Amino acid sequence: MFEQVFDYYGGMPIDTLLPTVRDLTITSDATGREVFDTTKLLMGLRNVVDHQLAVHAGALDRLGVARQTGGKTRALLIEMGAAPTVADRWLRIAAALSTLERVAAYSGDGVFSGEHVDALVRGMGHIEKRAPEPLSEVSRIEHQLALIAQAFAGATPRQVLDTARSIGNQIADEQGGVPAGEDRTINEWTTKPTDDGRLEVSANLDIVIGEKLVSAIESLSQKRPEPDGSEDARSAGQRRADALEMILDAAAHAASSGVADLVAAPKTHLNLTVPADTPDAAALQWLGPISQTLAKTLSCDATV
Repeated sequence: MFEQVFDYYGGMPIDTLLPTVRDLTITSDATGREVFDTTKLLMGLRNVVDHQLAVHAGALDRLGVARQTGGKTRALLIEMGAAPTVADRWLRIAAALSTLERVAAYSGDGVFSGEHVDALVRGMGHIEKRAPEPLSEVSRIEHQLALIAQAFAGATPRQVLDTARSIGNQIADEQGGVPAGEDRTINEWTTKPTDDGRLEVSANLDIVIGEKLVSAIESLSQKRPEPDGSEDARSAGQRRADALEMILDAAAHAASSGVADLVAAPKTHLNLTVPADTPDAAALQWLGPISQTLAKTLSCDATV
């Protein structure tokens, strides 16, 4: 079976592909056109390989290869040499290909890079989350084609995702979905170690969690005098980073001591203002206006 599946055009088996590519060299008399054409071929090959890796990662997961030893497929892929973010991408794509026929077809043909395919998959996932009702098959195809058109036009993966967010907002507005600022289903929080040993944090949060976060950070990031009485030398960004550490330390202390309510716990309550004459103009202290629906929800546990 594998011999048939992995036979390339011209009868070249897959186990000869790696050494063939590895032995490629650019001769001293190579022309720019020759290098360009070979580069395009290698990019197409890389795209096809990325697709096959996603398909095979999905097959490993479906067959329970890692579970046989009590592990997870993601960990297995990392042990095999994949970077964590790449392993995540393969599994994410694999899980979506069976329901995104248009994306799967272009991915299998090597038209788009793995990063672009991932953006198409994540973009469709975002659109589906924003829709108050399940998308029809026609709508799913239309939205896939809209994102694919962006990729064909030279859009970056980030731009493809931006297009998906625009489509999601439009669907929510037209079909009575949850406003983007209040939709918890599209919340994201990612961390990534940097090359210099630091941690890069990226988050996209709904307005309630965002308000709690900003409120807690701001309550602990006020300026404090230096030991010699001079003005605080820390920048605003440094003060907020220090505030985050205080919050984490407080949470760790609470977990280790079993204390639910700490005297020194950061202030994470919300300040909601609802004008008596214009209740539809309700707003949070830090992040601003919210819908009447959310205002009513927050008011249930409010203290006036």
